[in-house]
Amino acid sequence: MTDDVARTLSSRGRSNRNKGAQAERDVCRYLWDRGWLDARRMLERVHGKQPGDVWCFDGVSIEVKNVKNSSWPSWRSQARMAADPNDVVMVVRKKAGTTDVGRWTAHVTATDWFRWGGNPQTKTTWCERTAELWAVVPFAHVVDKINELHERHNR
Repeated sequence: MTDDVARTLSSRGRSNRNKGAQAERDVCRYLWDRGWLDARRMLERVHGKQPGDVWCFDGVSIEVKNVKNSSWPSWRSQARMAADPNDVVMVVRKKAGTTDVGRWTAHVTATDWFRWGGNPQTKTTWCERTAELWAVVPFAHVVDKINELHERHNR
């Protein structure tokens, strides 16, 4: 491999990491604006693993993706493996050309989505890698549902 090729690959990798980090910061900002003031990027490992890209509170694991080509099965599997067994698991992907994080696509396990009272007409997809059904919704809908549950719980 020539030095020019190595530099190009290194530069591309750095660019992808920067795009991913920016998307994670955007998700945190979105959550802060909705009252999730503890939301932060997970930069350190906990007990030898990184429990998602964004932490907002115990029991929720969020993977954030900002890439051109989708790889939902791999991402859902990665999110499931990073999370604790009882965590709510979701993957959020930046929608190209969309700055409104609430409109980004989120995949959350259908078990959680429907248990929360999510719309029964919600689009779902089966994932062979996780052997689970996943709901496909805008990220704003997931945040709204969790907020509703939190408010009901605190009454």
